[in-house]
Amino acid sequence: MSRSTPPGSWNCPWYRVHTEQFEAAFLPNAGENVEAVDNVDVFVDLKDGSRWSATVITPKTSCACPR
Repeated sequence: MSRSTPPGSWNCPWYRVHTEQFEAAFLPNAGENVEAVDNVDVFVDLKDGSRWSATVITPKTSCACPR
């Protein structure tokens, strides 16, 4: 399987990504740019028939760390 990001497609209200190993269905807010999502629920169906769910959160922080 390629390590590149597989192409996705809209199946409103879901954004779906398919590979040979899984299908991931993301549920972004209406009108949200999928490239800029920082908090999204995702449901993953694996090839073996198992199903998983998660909430993915990417914190928005600016580092003012001393150097």
